[in-house]
Parts: sequence; structure tokens; C-alpha cells
Amino acid sequence: MIDCPDPSTGEQRVIHSEKGNFVRTTSLLEFSVGETVSPLWVPQTREQQDAAILRMHSLDGQPYDLFAANCEHVVNWAVTGKSFSEQLVFAVVVALGAAVIALAVAKSSLGYRTLVIGTNLGYA
Repeated sequence: MIDCPDPSTGEQRVIHSEKGNFVRTTSLLEFSVGETVSPLWVPQTREQQDAAILRMHSLDGQPYDLFAANCEHVVNWAVTGKSFSEQLVFAVVVALGAAVIALAVAKSSLGYRTLVIGTNLGYA
């Protein structure tokens, strides 16, 4: 999240959470590592901006946690007041689907047969 510029240098700052680190404020240049940065959300009012920045700063120093405080969790919490990660939910769903398929393949390779009964049983 874009923070207020550094008062002594005027350099643009960013508050962010990154894997293996914690929520912290760095320069935009350090955050971007020379890559182009595109905004995902633009506040509609000064109040929205101030509230989001305050929420983000309230997390300063919080360690990164894939399941509770990854970069998506903290930004969503700052913007909406709700901590969630759609990427994490998607990954869990995919992992569960893969586990079900792996279990079915393993079960079939062991000689089990599965009978699926539909709603049309051939009765008149």
C-alpha cells in the first residue's frame, strides 16, 4: 500500500508484507525491485485513504504468515477491514481436489470398484 512520502527526502514509501519477513515500510524503489507497480485499489475519499493507511500501520512488525497474514490478507484488511486471501482459498480448493483425485487413483489401482447409482434406475 502506498504510504505518505518520507518527510525528509520526499521519497515515495510503501507498507507491505513479504514472505520471510514482516509488515514494514520501505521505499517504493526497494519494494518494486525495478519492476513496474500498478495500483489495484484507489481510495475514493481522503477518509478511505487515511483509514487504510492507519490499519496497515497497525500491523507494522507483524510476521508474514501464509495462512493468516500473507500480503493479500494484510492489504484486504487495510482496505476493507476484513482479512481474507482469495488466492489461499483457491489454493486450498485445488489441493483438496488433487487429494481426492489421488485417492481415487490409488483406490482404483488397489482393485476397488466404485458403483455410482444415478436417479434413473430404469423403472417405468
